[in-house]
Parts: sequence; C-alpha cells; structure tokens
Amino acid sequence: MLLRALLQQTKLRVLAGQDVKAWAGPSTSQFGWGLRPVLSRALLNFSLKTSHVENKMSTNVLATRPTQGTQNMKDFADDFKALTLRGMQPRPDAGGKAGRPIALLANVFALTIKNKSKSLIHHYDVRVLAIEAPRPGPARPRTGTQASDQERGLPVRVCRDIWDALASQHGELAPVLAKAAYDSRKNCFTPVAFDFGTGEQEFAVTLPPHSPDAVNPRPREFSVKITHAATIDFGVLAKWTAKTPEGARLGDQVAVALQALDVLLRHDPIRRANTIAGGQGRKIFSTQSGQDIGNGGEVLSGFFQSVRPTMGGLVVNIDTAYSPYLKAGALLGVMNAMVGRDQPARGQGGGRGRGGYQGGAPAARPSGARFNPNEARQILWLLRGRKVRVTHRVSTKEYEIVGFGDSASAQTFSMDAGRRPTRATAVNRAQAAAAGAPLPADQTAPQVTTTIQEYFRTKHNVTLRFPDLQCIEVKGREFIPIECLELLSGAGIPPTRLTPDQGALMIKIAAKKPEERKHQIEQQRAIISYETNARIGAWDLEASKTMKRITGRVLNPPKVQYAQSSKVKEPSVGRGQWNLLDTKFIGPNKPLEHWGVCSFASEQMLPLVKFRSLVELLVKQMKDRGMRVGNERPKLTYGNMFDGQRLQSIKDLAKAIVTDPAALKVKAAPQLMIFILTDPHTYDDVKRDVTMSLPVPVASQVLLFKNLMKDERQLGQYFGNVSMKLNVKLFGSNWMIAPADLPKFTAKTMMLGADVTHPPAARGGEGLAPSVAAVVGTQEGSNQTYSAQVRTQEGRVEIIAELKEMVKTLLDQWIAKNKVKPENLIFFRDGVSEGQYATVVEFEISAIKAACRELDPRYSPKLTYVVCAKRHNVRFFAAADKDRDRSGNLPAGTVVDTDVTHPYVWDFYLRKDFKLDSHRPPTDFIMLSEAHAGLVLLSLELLLTIVNLGLPFQICLLDENAFTSDTMEKLVNSLCYSFARATRSVSLVPVAYYADMYVPASLAFERSADFFIFSNSVCTKARTYAYLDDSASSISSGAAPRVNTKHIQEQLERTSLSNPGHKLPGSWFM
Repeated sequence: MLLRALLQQTKLRVLAGQDVKAWAGPSTSQFGWGLRPVLSRALLNFSLKTSHVENKMSTNVLATRPTQGTQNMKDFADDFKALTLRGMQPRPDAGGKAGRPIALLANVFALTIKNKSKSLIHHYDVRVLAIEAPRPGPARPRTGTQASDQERGLPVRVCRDIWDALASQHGELAPVLAKAAYDSRKNCFTPVAFDFGTGEQEFAVTLPPHSPDAVNPRPREFSVKITHAATIDFGVLAKWTAKTPEGARLGDQVAVALQALDVLLRHDPIRRANTIAGGQGRKIFSTQSGQDIGNGGEVLSGFFQSVRPTMGGLVVNIDTAYSPYLKAGALLGVMNAMVGRDQPARGQGGGRGRGGYQGGAPAARPSGARFNPNEARQILWLLRGRKVRVTHRVSTKEYEIVGFGDSASAQTFSMDAGRRPTRATAVNRAQAAAAGAPLPADQTAPQVTTTIQEYFRTKHNVTLRFPDLQCIEVKGREFIPIECLELLSGAGIPPTRLTPDQGALMIKIAAKKPEERKHQIEQQRAIISYETNARIGAWDLEASKTMKRITGRVLNPPKVQYAQSSKVKEPSVGRGQWNLLDTKFIGPNKPLEHWGVCSFASEQMLPLVKFRSLVELLVKQMKDRGMRVGNERPKLTYGNMFDGQRLQSIKDLAKAIVTDPAALKVKAAPQLMIFILTDPHTYDDVKRDVTMSLPVPVASQVLLFKNLMKDERQLGQYFGNVSMKLNVKLFGSNWMIAPADLPKFTAKTMMLGADVTHPPAARGGEGLAPSVAAVVGTQEGSNQTYSAQVRTQEGRVEIIAELKEMVKTLLDQWIAKNKVKPENLIFFRDGVSEGQYATVVEFEISAIKAACRELDPRYSPKLTYVVCAKRHNVRFFAAADKDRDRSGNLPAGTVVDTDVTHPYVWDFYLRKDFKLDSHRPPTDFIMLSEAHAGLVLLSLELLLTIVNLGLPFQICLLDENAFTSDTMEKLVNSLCYSFARATRSVSLVPVAYYADMYVPASLAFERSADFFIFSNSVCTKARTYAYLDDSASSISSGAAPRVNTKHIQEQLERTSLSNPGHKLPGSWFM
C-alpha cells in the first residue's frame, strides 16, 4: 500500500511538472499539455507485482489454465456437464401465463430409446500413440519447451484414419466397431462390449507412408490402447427429463450419456467425402459449398446437430450452419488474394480480394513479387498455425505454418554431404576392446551449406519460378518455397478477423427468410436420415422426422414515455418500433457550449457553405428533440488524415474550441467533438486519439461523409438518430419505460451488465492478447444514466477477474448520486457459454457479494443473476401465417418457457427485437451505428441469431428478489425498449447490450495494431485502446499481467490541472 501511495504521488508530481501545451500539439497555448506522461516500465512492473500479491483470488483463478493440448477435450466435456446445471436457481413455477398464445414449431426433433431394457452403453478410453522409427545418427536433444507428438496428441484427422484402419487390420474387432462411435480423440462408446470386457487391450495399426515414392518408404506405425472406463445406462436420461427426484441426482451420468449420443450422431457424417467439422464436431460443412467472399475467403454451408435434454424429453437440435474459411489450394494464390493482388500467373488460384489490406493494394503487383512487411503481417494474421502440404512431390504429410523465412535464393541451411552417418556397432566396440584400442565413436555425416533454391533444383529437379519470394517457415525450423505448398481445407477464419467486406458478403449468403430456413432444416433432416443409419439403429434410437410443435406466448409491449412537453408523449410501439417525430427527450442534456466539428472530407468535397448548412440542420434536430444548445455556431475545421496529420488535426479542433473567448473565460475543456470521415476504416483511430491522446478524454461523435450526401428529409431522419447519441453523451436521457411495466423495479434498484470480449486463439506461437472485461451499471433508479468500468485481463479467460473492485466502484457512484444504497441488484451477464455457467457464476456471485460487504459488512442487497445467451441454435417458426410479421418472423415479445427449456433450471427464450426483412441490403440492419453504414460486420454465430429466428435465451442462475416467470419475462421484455440509441426494441437488456454491443446487426470487432477492425461496445472500444496504446502489452498465461489492468479506466477518468472539473460522461461508450 505504501508503494501504491508513493506511485500515485509520483504520477501527480509528473503531471504537475508538465507544461500546459497539449491541446495545440507542438504549438504553445496556455490551455494545453505535452504528451501524456508514462511512468517508467520498471516502476510500473514493480507496482504490478505488489498489486498481484494483494489480489490472490484473481491471480489464482487466472493461473489454473489447462494446457492447449487438453483444453479442447476439457471444453467438450464441460459442455455436457453444463447441460445438467445442478444446484442452479430452480424454476419458481410451471411457466408464465401472461400474453396471448401462439402456436410454434421448434427446430428440435424428439429422440427416443425404443428398447428401454437394452439401454446400456459401454464407454472406453482410447489412447493413440505414434511409434516413431529411430533416426540415423546420434539422438537429437530435446529442449524443455518442446513436446513430443504423444504429449501433444495426434491430429484429429490422423486419429480418425487410425480408428477406421483398426477394423480392417483387426477383423475380430469389426463387429463391435461397426456399432461403436469414436470422437476422434479419446472416447469410444458402443452398445456391445469388446471381447476383453471391462479390461484393456492394445492393438498395432499401420497407415501408408507419407511419401510412397521416397527411398525405402516405411509405413507409419501406431498403437491403440482401449480401456474400459464405465457402463452407461441411458435410462438416466428419461429420469432426468421427467424431472424426478432420483433424476436430479444423476447429473454426471446424464452428462456422459449426452456426450455419447452427440459422438454417435456425428461419427458417420464427419466421414463423408468433402466434409470438415467445426464447432467441436457439432457442425458439419461441405467443402464443395464454398461461396466467395473475397480476400482468399469463402463461406461454407452445412448443418448443426446436438442432443439436448428438455422438459419435453430428449431432442436432437438441427440447424443450418455457415462459417468463413480460407480457400484450400495453391498457397501463393490464397496469399495473393488475401492482400488484393492481381490474378496470379499461370492459372494459380486466388485473385483480387474485396478491399485487401486497409482497402486493398494501391496498385496491382506481380503475383510472385515479394510480400512487403504490411502484407506479410496481414497474411500471418490468418495463416499462422494453418496446415499445408507440399506439391513438388507426392506426400500426405502436413506441415504447420510458423512464419516467413528469407527468399529461396537467400535462405540457407546445412545438410549431409551425400554420405550417411556411421554408427559403431557392438561388434566394432568388442573388437576394439579386445585389441586394447580406443572405442570407436559414432561418425556424423559431413555437412554442406546450400540455398533452398539450389536444394530444390538438385534434389527435386524443380526450378523455382519465384526464387526471390519469401519461403514459408514450418514447424521444425524447415523452410519451403510458397509456390511448392498448398493450403489444406479446414482453415477457418475467426469472425473477428473478417474484413468489413467479407462480413457484409457473409450476411448476404447466410441471411435467409424464415420459411426458407425452415425448409433447409427439414431438408437437412431428410438428408441425415437417422432411420437408415445402421450404427444408430444398433443403439435402438429413433428420431422424429418432424419439428416439435409447442405453444408460446406473445407479451404486450411496454409504454415508452417522452417529455411531457412532447406533442407525442407515448408513441405506439406495438410492432417493436416507433418514430421520433413530435417527441422531445425526457432528460435534456447539459447545455452544449464548447464544441466543434472537423471534416476529414476536403473543402473541395464539402465546401464551407454546405458544411455550415449541415451543422445548422444538426442543431435544428437537436433543438427539436428538446436538447439544450447554447452555442449554435460551433468551431468548424478541416482535417488531414494523411501524412501522419490525423492527431494534429484533432488537436487543432480542440485548440480552436478551448481558445474561443467563452471557453477561455471559464477555462473549459471541449464538451463534444464531431468528426466527418470519408473512410470508415479510420473510425477506431479517431475515437482512440480523441479519448486517449488529448489532455483529457473528450466525448466524440463520428459521421460518415456519404451519409451526409442525402436530401433534407433523409438528413433530418439521420440527424434525429444522431441526436439520440449526442443527448446521452452530454449527460441527458432520451425516454423511459412506464414504471408499471417494470415489475419489482424501484428507485432503489440498480442494474448491472457485464461482458468479456476475447482475442482470437493464439496459433503457431503468436502471443495471446489480453481479453477486455466491462461492467456497466445504472446510476439511479430510473434506469436512464449509466457508468462503465473496464479492465484488461488474461486472454481468453471468461471470468471477470476484478469484478469485485469494478462492482464496488459502480456501487460507490450509485450511492454518491442517490444518497442511499440500492436494495436490489439485477445483474445481466452476457457471453457465458454453457460449459462455463457453474464456474463463472460461482466466482462472480461471490465477487458481487464481497463488493457489497466491503462497503458495509452488514450490507447485503437482494441479488438476481441472469445470463443472456444469443449464440444458441434453437429456432422457432410460426405455425400459422397469421402469427408472422411482414418479414415472416415471429412478433416481438414472443416468449417460450416450456417444452424445449431445461428440466430443472429457470430459463426462457424471449424475442424482444423488431426484425427487418433479411433480404434487404445489409445496411438495413444497422440503424444507428456511427461509422459503419454500409459495413455490416457480423460473426457467424451472432448472424444466425440476428438476421433469422433465434430467440435470445435467458437463464436465471440466482434470484433473491422473488421473481415469477411472468414478472421476470415482463421486466426483460420491457427493458429491451429502453436502448438509448434506437427507436426500437433490441435483443438484449440494454445494460448488457452496452457492455456487449450497440446495434443488433453489428458485431463488436476487435482491433489490433496490424489490422483494421471496427468496434461498437465498451469492451471492444476499450480493446482498441489496450492493443494500440504504447504502454500496453500481452498478458501471458499463468503469470501476473505485465501491464496495469486499470490503465484504460485510468485514462478515461483522468483530469487536468487546467480542467480539474472535467469529466467524461458515464455513457462515453455510446
């Protein structure tokens, strides 16, 4: 603590010793500072070590990560265990009654065990090991960081080939293997026991050599050890779904039984020709279904299937599936397409992508030209860790990409000079010993150094076409020319690494009308044809051929209330949307006095007269909405985005604002800075500079130039939407939900929403970037104003490590504003998968309770903890035409809380948001995004929920506020009409939406130093700052973070000596 106090004093002294020069950048001004001070790295690291010791709970949680080799299996098993959800909040009643009934079809198919007396399944543990032939010469030493293939585990494809060869090479096993299901890793399930019963047995298996044309090719040898693990009685599934007292105690057995059924259903589909698996094997894609999305990518289509226990019995969930992949084929062609080069020579695959790196290459370059550093970084961003195969000779061996080497003409290596190494035999040593001579030693072969180009010419008779092109380094420190490699199928593109154009094209491919999607699911069920599968028949299982019919309800919408001075105080919201016309915001902003607008469109593109008229129209719309605009003539400047002038242009606008006589008089910092951009790719750069690189963070708004080139009526609508964002950024509130529509919500109720966004998984040795956690909380009981806390933490860890401190800070702010402690806390958590429910909930509920106790040992508000899930595959369709809206979707307010929900846990599906026709242009899905008009950026998982029929899924894991099904469903439905940026209901409770994303049709994309990606959420806007700030660095697994996890929050809260009262709005993230 003493060190922390010393550190704080040191920081204050550094700040106090700075000249006030930053508003003007390099120029001088009495209202600016120099660059933001940064403490020395040594002092920062020392302080973090102290913090690390004091935060043992968080550190211990972060340090207990399994290795990458076991993580997939652990996640897979946890998913099934999570389906049991023992010990969670039970359903308070038999389901809700409010609303009108609606007949629905769900994309689940009843699964039954025909012969209940023959329901035993044997579970075997499978261990597959490669038997490596000894290499000539002395053994190579292995470093402590290297792992053998046995320790890492063989690739899934290899394990599958070995298992299939087991039946042909060991005929005695064939009858059992014909009925067995193998997960291609470690588990086998079969209704018939092996001859060795409950024991174990080991078998030898061979596969053809990688290179049959090699000198003395040797077949690959493996051992398969099969050990009996358990016997499963499928009768536990009937007891579980029937919600019997005995069934409630069978959670672990149910989890294994569900895993066995999932493995069974995918055993044969995954072995079909031209198929690949995704989603831990639950998604099967056809490699022949690819649709081009540019930049070397394509979208593959397929299906999803999974077995689930529900209140109505066991079901198979079948859905359509789409996922982005890199095209398989000639690696050079794929790389050229990724960076937007011209068509490769001599007919190689690939071609110009849609946009390329930061908008595409400035000019066409030869397909064999050396990749420049920016292109190389972009390529490795997607290709590191991917599997390739050589094409200059016959070989099935797979290599893993590590990085780039030098050109083939310059890259050298050492090799044997044509003679094999010699090893002294036992006879040689015995003869030498008998003669009294020194014992002979092993002789290594003479070495010679050569280039990759020369080696390929002399060894393989291959003359390289592009000897000056970089080689690819593969695992094992080998270098191979790019033109001699092909990329294998199955190289998925993480949604966070799609380009904007790729995301937009993916929407066009995957967005289907409800009836079309329903037809595709029914068609896929017919193709799967469980009833004709002999393996499934051997398990005595029967799956329905038709979707399950269920009954849902449609809830009434809440009343949306504007200011009493509005001509329309309560607009009609019956269809889940309404109009701003004739309304005034219920909570006006702080008077807007000190602000300006900078156009990065040149004066030729946007003449000053037009510029002024646009600002006047914006001011008119703000005033029409009841906003208080004290200064109707803001400062106008033109900025330069090129030649490193972006930040200086921003500082010039800030200087113009603070040197205005009115601002000089009160020494005011800018309240608002608006920027007009011609290129949406620069959005994050501008937002980051305005928040992090000025003396104090300033609220900002971005407008896209092309959206301003509309007629006056359209501009009026556009600026009306913009005014909603400006009002909340200036401490105002837009509308409220009638208190009668918010059950159990009082003036002493505080809502919190939380989410964690993660970087893509590290591959091929690349560093893992930190995850960013955000918690957003209401600041008063009317649910109108918000504040956020942001932290970085270890990458890809879902638990919010510093939740206790974050919640305590938000509670302090609530209490300071309301002069009373909240009596009820309602916590909405986004982003938690089924496999993490138990772990995350246990830790986070404890952290929330601990935060309350730190405020006051006797303070214990009633807590309700709800998980919001969008990325599920349960879909609902209206059974009757009269129950569909104009786009064919279900009406807003449709709720399902029976039949397909969990047997024991309190969960429900609720559709709150209004959907547009999925065949309209992608921009229709983004109504209010700042800079993303025309660039709809969606992950596949989110896309399937948003543009189609998935009802967001809520599961209440703790309830101390005595909600009923009706009151909880009504509260969630009503809150989704309070999203401040859209005059429509949205698919998540806004407090969780603010922590996760802003607009139903945009994915909060990550941002790294080497790639442009957009963000719309607290987490991902904060991620932009974390990744690109000079003092940020990665957080290594299992170790204390090397950076201050509060760095972003501290920057957002910083003030200055000249402007000590300046405060960034709590809703800065709007």
